Amino acid sequence: MNEKWNISFLAEKEGDRHDRKVVMRVSWGNNLSRHLIGYRVDCTPLKPNQAAEKEYDCRWNWERQRCKPNTTHGKYKAAIINKRIEQMEAKAVQIFESYLFGDEKRLPSLREFKRDFAGDKEEKLTLFAALDEFIKTGGEGRSWGARVPEKFNMLKGHLLKYNPKLDLNMDADDANGLVQWYIDNGYKNTTIAKNASFLRWFLRWAAGKGYYKGNVHSGGWNIKLTRSGAKDNILFLEWDEVMQLWNFEPHDYIPGEGDKFSMASKEVLQHVKDCFLFQCFTGLRHSDLKRLRRQDIKAGAIEIITQKTSEKVIIELNQFSREILEKYSGIPFENGLALPVMSNQKMNYYLKILCKEAGLNNTYTDVYYTGGQRFEETKPKWEIMGTHTARRTFVVTALALGIDPLVVMEWTGHADMKAMKPYIAIVDKRKKEGASMFDKLYKNR
Repeated sequence: MNEKWNISFLAEKEGDRHDRKVVMRVSWGNNLSRHLIGYRVDCTPLKPNQAAEKEYDCRWNWERQRCKPNTTHGKYKAAIINKRIEQMEAKAVQIFESYLFGDEKRLPSLREFKRDFAGDKEEKLTLFAALDEFIKTGGEGRSWGARVPEKFNMLKGHLLKYNPKLDLNMDADDANGLVQWYIDNGYKNTTIAKNASFLRWFLRWAAGKGYYKGNVHSGGWNIKLTRSGAKDNILFLEWDEVMQLWNFEPHDYIPGEGDKFSMASKEVLQHVKDCFLFQCFTGLRHSDLKRLRRQDIKAGAIEIITQKTSEKVIIELNQFSREILEKYSGIPFENGLALPVMSNQKMNYYLKILCKEAGLNNTYTDVYYTGGQRFEETKPKWEIMGTHTARRTFVVTALALGIDPLVVMEWTGHADMKAMKPYIAIVDKRKKEGASMFDKLYKNR
């Protein structure tokens, strides 16, 4: 932890005025707090024949950051202003030391410093101000993926729509009202459950900071939402679909009349194809693929620290992933990246075009619930493809090949078997269906 802070006092110019306002500027880490001391200092030259812009001739000592001795500033003598400066500096130091040498052995947050410095004058902290601080500080020490702040900003938008005056000390009734708002607006139960976990995450942080006094985060709120219920309700590509995409040669995409897609060049679609297939053969998340550098590939394997979990994974290359890497080995990319990866949003957009043109028209039925109501939605796979489909495809393919689930977990970085169970269920079901084929052959013998 960086235990340093800096306190400075500046005489700031305002327009053409000869006197300046004195401001205390406190900085530590990425934080900056500014406070007026309540006095102004005279910065006209001491000698009439010297230029006004020569700051060292002012009645303010720029090096000591104090009024020069025996000077007068309006109706206040330098000693009075300097005493106020010293009092404010001492108070700021006292706040830092109280946190640094207290039980938590840390520096205060920006909100804490301003609150403690202002005392009872500080206005009441709102839920949305606390959420902004949480997002800005990244949970203070937790390793966040690139999309986590986006998810919390999305949650903030939902909370504002639900109740823009929502109090920080929200209770279970407020939380249940939020769930009902989600249901009334057609959100899937899976989405509601995820956002509920994000809300608890934020409130745990707020409780740790002393901002939140409720118990929504610690067992005081329980929601029961019906989930999909279908263990094999996972979008992935069958092996023949993977090969269909592997053998497809992209071309310039020219949209037809009424087409929702824009034009896409052959080169862009080729890059998307190669990057997506590389994920299918390695199980990498898009966030890790986007950071994969050539130096991360050692002795026929990928060695990286995953962005989401900060865990080290080693993924041995196979002939498919090796061929894709070799294709781009002689092409330089920014920051030494291994592949021409674009943003997740753009890749998802072009992936749909690519898969549409490749003819991945097999349908997928999504079974979901909103509140207690069950829905089914059937679409062609190309229409709902995303980069994470590749990771799921990798897991199903590896398990279907008979690779030990523990080995697959080593490759993917999954922490426990719970995450593997839906994939294992898919493979087990297919084994049973395969075994039943022998019974048909027996009946027709």
